[in-house]
Amino acid sequence: PGPITSFGVGALRGVVYDSDQWWAKEPGLGSEQLTYMKAWGCKAVRINVQAYTLEANKKATGKALGNEAFMARLDTVISWATAAGLYVILNGFHTSTGPAGSDGSTPNNHLDYYFTHDFSWAEWVEAWRTYGQRYGKNARVLYELVNEPLFVPLATYQEQVRLAIDAIRASAPGAWAVVQEVGTGNWETVSFKFEQTNPIDRPNVIYSLHEYGYHYRDNSEAAIKAKFGGTGPYQHAADWMLANGRALMATEFGAGRDQAPNAAWDAWQETWIKNWMKVMTGKGLKGYTAHRWVTGGWTAEKLLTDWKGTASPYGAALKTGL
Repeated sequence: PGPITSFGVGALRGVVYDSDQWWAKEPGLGSEQLTYMKAWGCKAVRINVQAYTLEANKKATGKALGNEAFMARLDTVISWATAAGLYVILNGFHTSTGPAGSDGSTPNNHLDYYFTHDFSWAEWVEAWRTYGQRYGKNARVLYELVNEPLFVPLATYQEQVRLAIDAIRASAPGAWAVVQEVGTGNWETVSFKFEQTNPIDRPNVIYSLHEYGYHYRDNSEAAIKAKFGGTGPYQHAADWMLANGRALMATEFGAGRDQAPNAAWDAWQETWIKNWMKVMTGKGLKGYTAHRWVTGGWTAEKLLTDWKGTASPYGAALKTGL
């Protein structure tokens, strides 16, 4: 398609598909996985590229994106997704709470450490320039810049996100960027409040939050709305964003990984999932992608029971909102 000028409510609903599956651990997976996602009702897939995979690529080749076998596989997965009629949210630098950084203790989403030890900010921007060059002709690809950023000064985040967006758009002028909420410290500081003081100020940006049911002890709509719009610790300050014209989505959500599956928890999480999706739709979010498309390893967050698209109880609850 030609350049995309806007996204309707729910246009980016779907699931998360990680490089641990499509690259590292499940080599037999093919285009059928994207077909299953489409059959579920997905409109988008968030394709994760784990930072530790990029670290391995850099060690072997000198560049985060220097492994041509890896890049060829990514090309193929993206082509399968777009052929299936899905938007691709390319989470091309998936920093997270683990594995640890090069000092053996610092998670790689602690960006003030990570981008002075494992990579530099300049290398990060250059990776996004490469992604833009590689996928800029595919208007169905959106670029999600970094995952769950913590411990980063807001002025640094503003500057580097702008540089990354500009690098992508050197080859893809109409490309959409996805920018996550950020924390200057640990998780209690993460919110969208940076847009009030250090705005990104670029067109074609969707701002993203993450939300999990295990952060709640109340699965009611009222509790979900309070956390979404509130401005205190562990709250998103997202009502301000909507009131001031920012487009929002959630590139991760799920019920909870700290509970072993049991009947009571399954019932609780099903209620939370349905209420959360109802509230997000009512708020006008452009979409949400569920964590994650996997058959095991995440206890209460696995969407599948097998690689033939069969939904787990958690996945079945999610499908109602796609």
